[in-house]
Amino acid sequence: MAAPTPTPCLRALPPEAAATVGLIGDLDTVRARTDACAEAGLDETALVPATAGNPGGERTPTALVGSLAG
Repeated sequence: MAAPTPTPCLRALPPEAAATVGLIGDLDTVRARTDACAEAGLDETALVPATAGNPGGERTPTALVGSLAG
């Protein structure tokens, strides 16, 4: 089955849009952006891990939980 094609709205977004609204990068970058968002008044963060090359999307939550424990 072929992957669905992006909607016209999605195609209209510039590539940097994901970095503007998403927490993308290594663990230190994501934690720094999360801290900056909290300092700006954001009181909740939704986690939607990318699953490309990561079946089940387990890598991201595992890394974040591990970093919170330490």
